[in-house]
Amino acid sequence: MSLGAPTPTAVAPPADHGTTPIDAAADESAAMATWMASTNVDDRLVEELSRQVRAISAAYLWSPPLPLLNRTRRLRGQVAKLLQGRQSPAHSRDLYLINARLSSILAWMAGDLGAYGAAGEHASAAWMAANLAEHPGALTWVRATQSKLAYWSGAFADSADLAADGLTYPGTDGGVLLLHLLEARAYARMGAVNAADGALRAWRSARERGTGADEVGGVLGLSMAQQHYLAGSVLLELRQPGDALGETRTALGLFETAPPMERFLGAEACARLDAVRACLDTRNLDGVEAELAPILAIEPDQRLDTLSTGLRLVQRDLAAPHYRDTPVARDLQGAISSFMADTASRQLELRS
Repeated sequence: MSLGAPTPTAVAPPADHGTTPIDAAADESAAMATWMASTNVDDRLVEELSRQVRAISAAYLWSPPLPLLNRTRRLRGQVAKLLQGRQSPAHSRDLYLINARLSSILAWMAGDLGAYGAAGEHASAAWMAANLAEHPGALTWVRATQSKLAYWSGAFADSADLAADGLTYPGTDGGVLLLHLLEARAYARMGAVNAADGALRAWRSARERGTGADEVGGVLGLSMAQQHYLAGSVLLELRQPGDALGETRTALGLFETAPPMERFLGAEACARLDAVRACLDTRNLDGVEAELAPILAIEPDQRLDTLSTGLRLVQRDLAAPHYRDTPVARDLQGAISSFMADTASRQLELRS
């Protein structure tokens, strides 16, 4: 594997001026063949880079985002540097695929830290890289990432449109199921009941047909616990708190019994927030207090922006007339305000 191969324009003419034109052309072809065979990438390097992507994606399920963001950024920089060198077209596509996945993970992290502008830039880079990789599965996951970002930034119609577009690519893993659920959630939040119901039915049908194993896994994967969480979110927005709580309880049971390294803490906390809101909808203040306790105990470096967004909805509901003047509601309002005063995004601001 040559790291400093000459370019075709550097091929020197034959030194012996008495050489025939046929011999000279043959020498030039030999030099060209040497250059074309040179590469800064081989199969082993691609596999190692892919392994590191899977490790980062898996670690994000349970790790604080900031240190992992820096690790992801460094690895993507290495991949970008390799792309500036020479490799076979097949290995170039491999590198673009790795770049697409790393950029998607960076977009996910930036969104979780509330930096939606930066997240959008990462997602745009991921989309371009996935197209250059000519990989439908990567395009599916980029659209899922963009749909998720749009939802949490309040652009619900965009979230639905991005999810629908992602379903036009022939993905073969859990990304397809995720897109159906994201589309359903966005429609439900918009009050488009029929469209949300249709997307939920499409998810159930796709789940029954089955998908292949997730190509990456981790944050670029979809567990059964996540599916139940998102289904519960859809039902909650459709004003079906009893059914929503059933899905959410199932999700929490699956999260809690998963191996520690496979337990998606951010999604679990969001599922618990949905349980809080379902309890509020049924006026079960004791249930609200019990479900909020584990969320409020989350360490500051893992208090993501999605949690803050969900907790603001809880504060809004706690301010309703039938709760407003109760001691429990007042105590919970204060605890939530204290929680949101020290979050991961706040720590990032202090480090800047």
